[in-house]
Amino acid sequence: MDPDAPALNTDGTLKDASEIQWFNSPSDEHRTINLKDSDAQKKHKRANSSAHGSDTDSEDGLPRSVLTGLKGKSPAWQVGGKRTRLLSDKAKAATSQLMAKERSFYEKRFTVSLGKAPPSPEKRPPAPDPTTPPNKPARASMSKARRNVITDTDDDTTEDNTEVDEGDEDGEGDESGNEQDTDEDPLQKYLRMRDDIQAERMPAHKHFHRGEDPRTQDIHEMFTPGELKDKASDKSKKGNICKGCIAMGRSEKNSFFSGDNSTLRTHVHWNWGTHGEMYLKICQKMGIKPNECALPNPEDMPSDTTMQTHLDGFVQATPNVKWSKEGLLEHILDFIISGDQSFRVVEEKPFRKLLKYQHPATQESDIPHRTKIWEEVIEKANLAIR
Repeated sequence: MDPDAPALNTDGTLKDASEIQWFNSPSDEHRTINLKDSDAQKKHKRANSSAHGSDTDSEDGLPRSVLTGLKGKSPAWQVGGKRTRLLSDKAKAATSQLMAKERSFYEKRFTVSLGKAPPSPEKRPPAPDPTTPPNKPARASMSKARRNVITDTDDDTTEDNTEVDEGDEDGEGDESGNEQDTDEDPLQKYLRMRDDIQAERMPAHKHFHRGEDPRTQDIHEMFTPGELKDKASDKSKKGNICKGCIAMGRSEKNSFFSGDNSTLRTHVHWNWGTHGEMYLKICQKMGIKPNECALPNPEDMPSDTTMQTHLDGFVQATPNVKWSKEGLLEHILDFIISGDQSFRVVEEKPFRKLLKYQHPATQESDIPHRTKIWEEVIEKANLAIR
């Protein structure tokens, strides 16, 4: 008899509920039937549960495969041979952002719009042949007068310098507006373009041959290239021979120097007494300015032969005067009287800093104040009146 069939009477009619015998009723003190499943029924239930993909849930909401080995312990983290991992909200957000970036990366590179062909590579025009003149440029659709519109707007007046040709509608204005463009000969225009291209291809720094660089002409005229043979190693060493030393009667060995331009100029600097006149004559002949590294210090030069460089040549400098407090006072008085300056100018910090900068050894007590300036002016005025 099928357990799921309805309860029927002998004549086939349904039984009344009061006539049906209910098993496992709460009113029963003892169960009347054994609810244990047979082995065949257990196999049938396992087959149904595996076909549906999950076990029957228990009262706790957990699969029975999990509850089998609990025995009062907390649920296991491994279900069905796989280890489960609970992700935090921060980890979920980072994972979603990474997946979005990967999705956008692949969409940009591998997604083709529907109904549109993939873009074809651009075809570059062939390079122009420099031996053939360029073609005559096509006329512009707009006249030059309309392109070059200059509008000057002021506060009170507004001037419009636009020139409009009446024949623009018929195409006559284009010809009159582009007459200046067509005046230039195509051959001349091609030559000008070729010169511009050659100028762009020239190196940024020009390479000078020996003696052509204006920055080293003084050295190349003062020294001549030479070689000195070393007896110990039997090798030749390249360097420069000083003309000033040769003029003094020294041998080439004692006049030989190896080094860069600064080393050679330092040699002229230390031997200015014997090399200075020759060096200045060379610079004057070449029309170049002497290098500061070759010139001696101003205090080392005699007052009667002191020379200073000038853009237009050389002029005789004033004799060196020893610094003193009295001389500083006289110059300050001359500055105030000739310029009708206020006595307060000596109290200004920039003025006092300027005096210290010109002579670093100047002390604060060496610079006079306005009271001293006033006394000196009164004294000089009294002397002038007498």
